[in-house]
Amino acid sequence: MKPLPLLLALALGLVIGLLIGRLPSDPADETVAAPTSVANTPGPAPRAADPVIEFRTSNTGSTTAPAVPAAIPSPAPVQVASPPAPDGISNPIDAGPVFNQQFATAEKQGVSDGMLEAHRALEREARDDSWSYPLEAEIENSLIPDTSMGNFRREHLECRSTMCEIRLSAEGGAQIEALRQWTSDIQKFPWASRMVLSSSSTVSTDDRMDSLLIVTKPPEAN
Repeated sequence: MKPLPLLLALALGLVIGLLIGRLPSDPADETVAAPTSVANTPGPAPRAADPVIEFRTSNTGSTTAPAVPAAIPSPAPVQVASPPAPDGISNPIDAGPVFNQQFATAEKQGVSDGMLEAHRALEREARDDSWSYPLEAEIENSLIPDTSMGNFRREHLECRSTMCEIRLSAEGGAQIEALRQWTSDIQKFPWASRMVLSSSSTVSTDDRMDSLLIVTKPPEAN
């Protein structure tokens, strides 16, 4: 065999091999890697912010949730029974333990007691607010300098339509002296110029004094 034909055959074989290598391969034989996708796994749904609960500590030291305050019912008024009024008395006035005892003793013994008679007359009077309120205020103002300082105590003050009753008490030597001074100076007060001290009673012990005074509108002023 001659060398030239052999070289041609070898070159032809190389060309054919190159052509075959460039031919497109079957698409079915190609495996295309699909892009890796990341699954979006749904997470827990967002929720609203939890409500804030305020706690408070009770007196026992335990922590408790606040309770809705319940309506507190108003306490029922206490009914205080008044002592029965004597015959003919429309609106009784408490004379206090000292003078109630004095009056009870006088009635039991059948002894005339001018203070008791004046007290009963005051109880029988109807109240005239247009007259009694201003006069009570004047008498109260005359007592305030002493009662506010603790010199003696005003136990009761009440006016009706022509009469007023003033009940005072004192304990200890200094208070007793202050009460005696106020009683002796009663005519110096402006309101006393329109009234008359009609009845008075004083019960004293070593360390206490109780005074009951009744002032009356003069007959010509009625």
